[in-house]
Amino acid sequence: MNLTISIAIYNGSQYIKRCLDSIILAYRKVNPEDIQLTVLAINDGSKDDSLDILKNYSNHEFIKIIDKQNGGLSSVRNLSMDLCDTDYLWMIDVDDEIEENSLVILSRLRLGEINIFNYRTFDSLGNFKFHNKCVKAEQKTTIYENKEFLLFDTASWHYVFKTTFLKQKGIQFLNNKLYEDFNWNLKILKEANEICTFKESIYKYYLTDGSIMRNQNLERRKEIFEVFDDIQSFYEQTGELEEFKNELEYWAIYNLLYVNYMDVFRINSKAPILKEYLEYLNSKYPDWQKNEYLKNLSFKRKILIYSIKYQIKPILSLMTRVLG
Repeated sequence: MNLTISIAIYNGSQYIKRCLDSIILAYRKVNPEDIQLTVLAINDGSKDDSLDILKNYSNHEFIKIIDKQNGGLSSVRNLSMDLCDTDYLWMIDVDDEIEENSLVILSRLRLGEINIFNYRTFDSLGNFKFHNKCVKAEQKTTIYENKEFLLFDTASWHYVFKTTFLKQKGIQFLNNKLYEDFNWNLKILKEANEICTFKESIYKYYLTDGSIMRNQNLERRKEIFEVFDDIQSFYEQTGELEEFKNELEYWAIYNLLYVNYMDVFRINSKAPILKEYLEYLNSKYPDWQKNEYLKNLSFKRKILIYSIKYQIKPILSLMTRVLG
């Protein structure tokens, strides 16, 4: 098996060693005959000493250090797909790690076009938080057979992709937009004829202060509208907007009301964009309250969405503390 792991790096000096050392350790655990690894460490115009730290790893032949002008995470993901010349591509983030046995696991599996794994979540101090077991059963399928796969975590590191499949489809990440993984994954998942799910966990995700959902630039939060419009346009062009209406509608509800609304509310409870989130959802999906996936939400999240709909601010303030 030939695998490329690409790492998106921007001002990641405090995380590079942890990330790369986890890959080196995992590579030492696997039989060299079972997997040939290439690491693309892509420095996206960092302003800190990320590049200097990366150069300390130049003695590892399988680690290729690429220094480019800053273009945002999308540009790194797109470059990764362009440069990848191995069988499979795994696009990860510099502030995370791969599991020690991850490459051993991958080397033993029969992979498909898109491969979904479980993962573990840690806080910024490295304390274990929870085990995300979104994959309940191992199977080979498509989203036409399992539409709920569109509701899985949309971070690119959650998947290992077959390179020829990516190059054949030619779907690029939106340039210089927040929520780029969300947009791209909802497109690429639909195109796959072979999605394989595995119950093994191969990734360690860290909750760090640099994530999109902790970005306090409220003006940039409006980019979520462009991202949704682009997804809708993609599904319209393929004639499948109605086919996946429930799934796309649920993602709009979840991202606009649960994720973005609450995150902005914590920053500024009077921000005008809060009203825009609800107006956008009502205009795109007038009957969103009847979405079939809402019945699977926890009681707390149902209370939260009810409070947003009817603008019950005291309950919203309470829920921001209860839900963290």
